[in-house]
Amino acid sequence: MLQENGQKLIDTNVGISPMKTSFGGYVFISAMSIQSESANQIIERCKRLNAKIVAGGPLFTSSPEYYQQIDHLVLDEAEITLPLFLRDLSEGKAKQLYTTDEWRILQPLRSPFGILYRLMIILR
Repeated sequence: MLQENGQKLIDTNVGISPMKTSFGGYVFISAMSIQSESANQIIERCKRLNAKIVAGGPLFTSSPEYYQQIDHLVLDEAEITLPLFLRDLSEGKAKQLYTTDEWRILQPLRSPFGILYRLMIILR
């Protein structure tokens, strides 16, 4: 799916592939505090390539003051703040900081077997 749209997903848990020397578009980074060193390296690489950076996750939410060089910080509950960012981005007016005091409402999990069973009925 990503490749069909010209997008690329890089999972740094399995290694970092070399980034192109020129880059057009956005790099989305999500990281936990334990990953700060790796996140900082990625941020430096993106800045050298003039890539726009969108960052979120526990690392950036817990200490946004250390990441003012990031183009767009999408913090707190991404289910709430990410749609706001994407709307503003599509309208050409994306801000540097998106936060919320709201909490996502957690829904009870459905059994994957129930979903699988329904899919099997639909596919018949």
